[in-house]
Amino acid sequence: MRTFPSKRVRCWECLCDCGQATVVLQSSLRNGLTMSCGCQQREGARQRFTTHGMSGTSEYHIWEAMIERCGNPNHAAYAAYGGRGIRVCEAWRTDFAAFFRAMGPRPPGLTLERIDNDGHYEPGNVRWATRREQMQNRRGLHLVDGLTLTAFAATHGVSYDRLRWHIRKGATAHAALARIQG
Repeated sequence: MRTFPSKRVRCWECLCDCGQATVVLQSSLRNGLTMSCGCQQREGARQRFTTHGMSGTSEYHIWEAMIERCGNPNHAAYAAYGGRGIRVCEAWRTDFAAFFRAMGPRPPGLTLERIDNDGHYEPGNVRWATRREQMQNRRGLHLVDGLTLTAFAATHGVSYDRLRWHIRKGATAHAALARIQG
């Protein structure tokens, strides 16, 4: 036991179960008021205030960006999302854990994509996709015979860039194909 004569209080230097030494009033030990160095209180608070433990993950940042695009009129991309009526379903908008349960971990290199570009962010309309898949699922995408221009060019064994150049100059996709092959 250590005493501190200036304060006339008896204290004990104790070793907590976590391994940290701390000085505790003798009366607090006798009355059962001190049970640890404070680590139990910190751990309890951490558990109470941690909802999912994923706030630093890429999935959480993707979820936050989705919420912002659709719900914040000051966001740079709002006009293309929330401004044209795209919404996040209530379950996902208010609960990251529900979003994560539905989507699962993000596979490396993939991003969040709406399958129907005019549909909402909701189960059944969202998937993890490559940048290339996303580029082929854009609004205003040029489709030829039900194929994207990239797929049309690949199907006919011609250069996408060359096909696109002819189309930009005013040719239809089929006329451009004939010119290239011809």
